[in-house]
Amino acid sequence: MPAPFFSVIIPVYNRISELKRAIISVYAQTCSNYELVIVDDFSDDFFSRQYARLPAEFPGIKIIPSECRGPSGARNTGIKKTAGKWIALLDSDDEWLPQKLKLQNEIIMQTGCQACYTNEKWLQNGVFRNQGKKHHKQGGWIFDLALPICIISPSSIVVSREALKTTGLFCETMEIAEDYDLWLRLTDRFAVEYIDKPLVIKHGGHEGQLSRKYPMIEKFRMQALENFLSWPQADPANRKKALNMLAQKTAIYIQGAARRGHYEEKKNRENKLDFWKTALA
Repeated sequence: MPAPFFSVIIPVYNRISELKRAIISVYAQTCSNYELVIVDDFSDDFFSRQYARLPAEFPGIKIIPSECRGPSGARNTGIKKTAGKWIALLDSDDEWLPQKLKLQNEIIMQTGCQACYTNEKWLQNGVFRNQGKKHHKQGGWIFDLALPICIISPSSIVVSREALKTTGLFCETMEIAEDYDLWLRLTDRFAVEYIDKPLVIKHGGHEGQLSRKYPMIEKFRMQALENFLSWPQADPANRKKALNMLAQKTAIYIQGAARRGHYEEKKNRENKLDFWKTALA
């Protein structure tokens, strides 16, 4: 049996109503050449029992346990356990519009790209919100655009399995900003196509969002920048840009640490930055 074109991977932890909404949006796709895998990220038994009933409601769906706790581990498990030529990620609290995979498939066929993402709608507590200027999106060689913040939503991107062989998978030691971490490597190595249509609805403002659990996301972005600086395949020019961005983020972070009286953390961050400046001099 030939491999599907897309492997759709939905990691989930202790959600069922939102998960069903995401699944329904996949089944509504006008492109049918996909497999759908739900990766149970160590959910409580109550939820795992409900996931086990999903194949009866959604024929063809696969439920597999994650090999490593956290969103990175769950996504990586899904990537390793599927066969599609392209990986399509969907967070369990998001949903797709029906033409998403079809339009991305068309772009892939037209351009021969290795990754393609789309615009999105933000729905927070039932109200659609506008994206700020800092979330401006475009296609091409977008490493510079991907440096300050994470501009690519995991739910919006499809990426070839071949590209992931070059970049590596999600960093399983990062609790948050793991997507930013991978996109730095992806945009360093590949041009990324962009569809300027909102083909994803991102739901926010609810309990269970990791961004609410970890308000100090810049700390994790600095870790991602350090990961990129130590990546042997990084383009030298982009490594220099990443060092400059790390310096900017460190300067802001240590000001906040000083205001809060966290002088040891301030010193640790200063020492880390000095290390990288010396190592890359």
